[in-house]
Amino acid sequence: MTQFDENWFLSHEQKLPDDENETRVFRKKPMKDDLDLTLDRPFITFCWPDLERFISLSLDRPHPALEMATLALDEAKIRFKRKKYKKFKVFQNLFKEKKLWPIPWLEKARSAVRLYKKSEVKEPIGAGVVYFVLIESPNPKQGNYRCYVGESKTTQMLGFEHRQEARIAQHFQNINTSRYVNPKGIEPLWSLNCFSDDLKWDRSTLLKHETGFNKALKEVVPIVKGNTTE
Repeated sequence: MTQFDENWFLSHEQKLPDDENETRVFRKKPMKDDLDLTLDRPFITFCWPDLERFISLSLDRPHPALEMATLALDEAKIRFKRKKYKKFKVFQNLFKEKKLWPIPWLEKARSAVRLYKKSEVKEPIGAGVVYFVLIESPNPKQGNYRCYVGESKTTQMLGFEHRQEARIAQHFQNINTSRYVNPKGIEPLWSLNCFSDDLKWDRSTLLKHETGFNKALKEVVPIVKGNTTE
């Protein structure tokens, strides 16, 4: 198994030169051989101490890896919440100690995106992408997090290997940006993005799927931002 240590997290963090938001770092896409986010339970092979350590490392950073920590917490919830609740509280307390909140809708959002991809994406694989970004909520009563959905055919790769990485990095650096993502974007949601990184290239198809993914998420996420077309 990949050694998920401090160096692993550092290798996925990049401070973008033109990002004026000092409270974030750009978190790059994990390699599938390291962590297969297309699986229903990406952390199923982790034992209890490994899960606890992974969450601790995710949160104990200048820029916490909220998505990674939440995915590991969701695995702990499946194992311990019903029959071994005291063990599950140990994982919850890792967030509380840092005064951070897991993403409450991430598990359902992953299911919604996976189902949309399976049932609605019938075209051949292409180079277009729909992408998802975790953004801050200005109103705590509406939850701590929102989700932004966009689409892209960008060829301005900024040195990145993946188009989703490049387009989200553009947002963070105020290049053709959204009024939601540039100031309030927290990190890419790679456990959603892994289902929408190979769509047909033409604009009409991308717009159709941008709208479809957006609507699928609205069934389970309180606030979803981004353009939709009827």
